[in-house]
Amino acid sequence: MSQSDPPVKVPLHVRTNDQAGEICVTDGLFRPVAAGIGNLSVDLPRGVYKVKAREGFAEKEDFVILRDEPVTRSFTIRFSSPIPLNDTAEQDPLHIGAIQEHCARAHFCAGEGSSIFVFERCWGCGITPIANRRVMDSLNLHTATGELIVALGKRAYRSGEVNPWAACSVEVRPGAYRLTGTTFKGSPIEHTVMAVPGYQTQIYLMCRTTPHGEVAGNDLPDATVVYARERTFDPDSRDRRLAELARLGLRTDRNVLPDDTVSEILAGTFRDPILGLLGAHLITRLRRPDATDLKLTIARLRQFLGPAHPDVEALTLYPGGTPTSFAFTVPPPMKKSWLLVVEASARNPALVPRDSVSARVARDLSADEPWLFWSPDDGGKQSANDALKQALNTVAAHINLGKISKPPATLVGSVANFAVMKWLWSMRRSAVAPGTEAKLPPADSALLKSAVSEATIEALVNTLRLPRGNVERMIENFKKATNGDK
Repeated sequence: MSQSDPPVKVPLHVRTNDQAGEICVTDGLFRPVAAGIGNLSVDLPRGVYKVKAREGFAEKEDFVILRDEPVTRSFTIRFSSPIPLNDTAEQDPLHIGAIQEHCARAHFCAGEGSSIFVFERCWGCGITPIANRRVMDSLNLHTATGELIVALGKRAYRSGEVNPWAACSVEVRPGAYRLTGTTFKGSPIEHTVMAVPGYQTQIYLMCRTTPHGEVAGNDLPDATVVYARERTFDPDSRDRRLAELARLGLRTDRNVLPDDTVSEILAGTFRDPILGLLGAHLITRLRRPDATDLKLTIARLRQFLGPAHPDVEALTLYPGGTPTSFAFTVPPPMKKSWLLVVEASARNPALVPRDSVSARVARDLSADEPWLFWSPDDGGKQSANDALKQALNTVAAHINLGKISKPPATLVGSVANFAVMKWLWSMRRSAVAPGTEAKLPPADSALLKSAVSEATIEALVNTLRLPRGNVERMIENFKKATNGDK
C-alpha cells in the first residue's frame, strides 16, 4: 500500500442491551472519534480504541484493537435507581414481589377513581441488617391546599431486615395532592402528586442509611414516578427503563434516548405517559433538530392524563407551541414545567393566580431536578422582598451617581436589567442582617415608576424565577414602603 492510499478501515459495532444510553469511542490520543445512543456502528482505521457506555450515572468501558476483522462490544449497564427494575444496581426480587403484591391492594381509602402508591426501600447489599422502623416514617399525603389525608407511615405495610421496605396504597379522587416528608437534616419538604383518572400514580423512593445500619431519611428529590394504567409492576418493562433514563438525563441535560424513542414521542405513538412527559422535556431542552413542535405529543398525553395535568399543559409554553389558558393553581410536579410557567407568566399573569398555592410556595422551591419540591419556610419570603428593595435602590443609586436628571427610557432599562442580573440573585440568598439597613440612597418614586418597565419586570421574573404576580406584589409593597404608606 502506497503512502497516498487511504488507511484501511475496520467496522466497530457497540450496543447496550436495552438500546439506550450514551456511547463514546476515543482513539489512542484520547480524542473522541464516534458517539451514539444505544447502538453505534462506525468504520475506523486500524488501531487501539477505548469504548465507553453510560446510563444514568453508571459507566462501563473497554479497550478494543481493530485489525482486520469487525469487532462487536455489548454492555449491560446497571445504573442506580429507586425503582427495582431488573439489571439495575439495587434490584431485589423481594422488593419486586412486594410491589406486585401491595400496589394491587388498598391500605387506605380517601376517595375513588384513582390511586396513589408509595414504595420506599433501603439497600444494604444483602449484608448489613437495617432497622426498618423509620422506613416511610415521615411521609404524609395531603390535599392540594394542605389538609392531612393520611400519615403514610402509620398505614404502611413494612417488612424486611437486610433490605427493609414499606408500601402504602391510597385510594383517592382524581386531582392534585401533596406528598410531604423531611430531608436528611430534618427540614420539611413537599411535592405535588397528580392522581389521574383510571391510573395509579406510583412513587418509588430509596432510603439513605447511616454506617450503623439505621435509616437516615428518604430521598424525595430522587424519586421515580410512574403512571400505571393497571395496578401492576413489570420489572422488565423497557418503557419504564427508558423513562428512568430520561429522568436521570434531565438532571444534567444529557441526551440519552435512542432515535426510535424520540420519533415515537414526537409522533405521539408512545405507550407510557411518564416517558412521554420526561422525554418531551429532554428532547426540547436539548433542541433536537426534529423537535419542531410538541402538538402530537401533547395530544397523546392529554389522552392519557386528561386536560388538567399541569405538566402536560406546561409543555404548550415551549416556544412555537399554542400556549394554554390553564391556571396553574398548584405547582406542576416537574421543575422544568414550572420554569416554563414562570417565564410565560411575565406575559400572561393569569397563568399563576396571585392567591394560589403556586404563588404562596414560589419563593421556597428547591434547586433539584427534575422534580419540583419546596420547603415551607416563612423566613425566605421576607428575604425576597428585601432583595427587590435593595435591587431597585441599587438601580436608583447607579443612575444618581451618574448625575442623570432625566435618563432616557432605554438607558433606564439597560441599567435596571444590568443591576438585576448582577446583584439580585445573590441578594435573594442573603437578607440584610437583623437590625441593620442597606446603606443605599432612597429610590426616587418617579424614577422607580419609570425604571420598573415591562422589560424590567420580565427580567425580574426570569432572574428571580418567581411568577409575575409575585414580582408585582413585591413591587407594590416596595412602593408603599417608599411612599410611607403603611
